[in-house]
Amino acid sequence: NELQGPIPSALGNMHSLSFLGLSGNELQGPIPSALGNMHSLSFLDLSSNKLRGPIPTTLGNMHLLSYLDFSFNALEGVVPGSIFELKLLGCLSLSDNNLQGIQLSNSSGNLCSLQTLDMRNNKIVHDLSSIIQTSAGCANNSLVSLDLSNNSIWGSIPSTIGAFSSL
Repeated sequence: NELQGPIPSALGNMHSLSFLGLSGNELQGPIPSALGNMHSLSFLDLSSNKLRGPIPTTLGNMHLLSYLDFSFNALEGVVPGSIFELKLLGCLSLSDNNLQGIQLSNSSGNLCSLQTLDMRNNKIVHDLSSIIQTSAGCANNSLVSLDLSNNSIWGSIPSTIGAFSSL
């Protein structure tokens, strides 16, 4: 497609929408925080656009979200902790952006449904052990794909990586 311009905040008023795919366009500007009002959304793909700015923390309000792809944009800042509280999220792809960090908290260990975590080709400066600890406490770890390459992630590989038997 050849959609251009900013993503309208009015999309946030589409409360019953469950699928939104706008990848491969020329959309630019920030991701509107109003998208967090789309409480029925389970699939959100804004990859391969020209989006910039931070990832809105309000996206943590999308409790039914199972697929989130913002790869191949120019997003900056820190991945908000609210994303890591989405209990149904199975795929999180944020690769090929300019993200500098990850905001994790004690309540960030809810990603037990996560199967794919792709954050390669960013500028993330973080301790590997804290990233792994985020989901290591899950009784049923389903992570099968983890790509953190080409960042500035440091530290040693924690023994808790063994909790991810599907990796």
